[in-house]
Amino acid sequence: MFLVNIYLHNKIRQCMLSFAHLLLLCIVLNFQIFSAEVQADIVSIETFQNQTLNWTHCFAEMECATLNVPADYDHPRDEIWSLAIARYPWKSDGVRLGILFVNPGGPGIPGIPDLAGYPRFWDTLRKNYDIITFDPRGTGSSFPTVDCLSDDEKYAIRNQVSSPESEAQIKLARILGRLQADSCFKKYGKKLALFSTKNVARDIDILRSAMGEPQISYLGFSYGTYLGINYAELFPGRTHRIVLDSVMNPAINYQRIRHDQAIGFQKSIERFISDCPRHEDCPLPPGKVSGLQALGNLVARMDKSPYKSEDGRELSGSRTLGLIESSMYMPEEGWPLLRNILKSAFAGNYKPMLEKAFSPALMVNPADSPYLAVMCHDLQTTRDPEAPKTLAKQWRHQAPLTGAARAWSLQPCEYWPVKSQQRPHLVSLMGAGPIMIVAGQNDPATPLKWARALGRQVKNAVSLEWRGEGHIVYGRGGSCADLAIESFLTSSAPLTQSIKCP
Repeated sequence: MFLVNIYLHNKIRQCMLSFAHLLLLCIVLNFQIFSAEVQADIVSIETFQNQTLNWTHCFAEMECATLNVPADYDHPRDEIWSLAIARYPWKSDGVRLGILFVNPGGPGIPGIPDLAGYPRFWDTLRKNYDIITFDPRGTGSSFPTVDCLSDDEKYAIRNQVSSPESEAQIKLARILGRLQADSCFKKYGKKLALFSTKNVARDIDILRSAMGEPQISYLGFSYGTYLGINYAELFPGRTHRIVLDSVMNPAINYQRIRHDQAIGFQKSIERFISDCPRHEDCPLPPGKVSGLQALGNLVARMDKSPYKSEDGRELSGSRTLGLIESSMYMPEEGWPLLRNILKSAFAGNYKPMLEKAFSPALMVNPADSPYLAVMCHDLQTTRDPEAPKTLAKQWRHQAPLTGAARAWSLQPCEYWPVKSQQRPHLVSLMGAGPIMIVAGQNDPATPLKWARALGRQVKNAVSLEWRGEGHIVYGRGGSCADLAIESFLTSSAPLTQSIKCP
């Protein structure tokens, strides 16, 4: 997805499941105590802003608490929702600069498991900040969560063909797209509009106020950059430093997002094919055309006759393509993995590919209700169920392997029952603190041109471009990028000149 569903780092994703039950237990217990104390007394936004946070130890050096927020900021007295929040406290061996709010991306991704999964990653920034995050409304251990579909319905969506061709396949894609939209509206009604990015940004400001901080610094990745842009647009004077890593362009709609991603993933896959012969374990035939044909034939084979394991799991064409795309996010891990499972698949052994398609290695998830609840509401500007079929034909010519599937991924949004009143638009972020726009030159999920477009909009921003492959720069882009980002967040005189890192 941006995820589709993109997370801070693959290693963090692998770690997060091992902490999930522990974190859930402590957060739920904390909520039961804290919510009961506050709910009866909340009568205004000011009461939310002035609430007391009861921090308790929850894992390693992490502390957890619960933040109460209004479900609807236009009607704050109507209903209270609760957000699971967590922090790594300031280490006390540097000058404290306040709080650094971190969002790993998504949308629809809980922040706490990512923060818990790799605590040493934050040691440098903890010298100057409390590192803080939450599970955004609708996700993780926050309440309520967005979960619209049964397991069988999710399975049916994930096991579609990669790109519907026949009338029966097109009909099924539309039925399942409508099912996703209708199921969410049936469960949440008009409240489905309350999971928006703008409301998550307002939640961040409630957290800032409850912690007694006049400003926050912000580090957002992927979709987290869009959240940071929204916060800076709503509350510019309350920002200290902002780093936007792997940037979304707030001026384009979801249809344009999916189109640009189709092109980006197509190019990344072609670079994977070009790189493959340099490795002894390369399973692809020589040449870009032959390599693309081999991958396309594999996806088509799974479309026509999915591989089924003894336990009933199914490797569909959609999952196969999703796994190929997912391997482009972090090539240092994804490309060797993909070569390995392709070698087995081309030899007739599909089990390794199936196992990876049912693991965190598959980041592309078309049945993710929390993701759709945000993207379809915030950024999908059309409601035309016929559009994906038309776009699939056009995009296939531009991106033969990825274009049609990305077009069809729009289908649920074409039925989505709620829509933001604010369209995608240019931003200036005037009055905000210093801003750094970070981008990888070969990022398939958030293409470089988005970062450059945002840079033209935000005149007070500096840029950092990494000449690297894959999604997310901080922690992957080497010492040049990491030191520049850390210095920008912590220096008394932040960087004012844009830089490029090898």
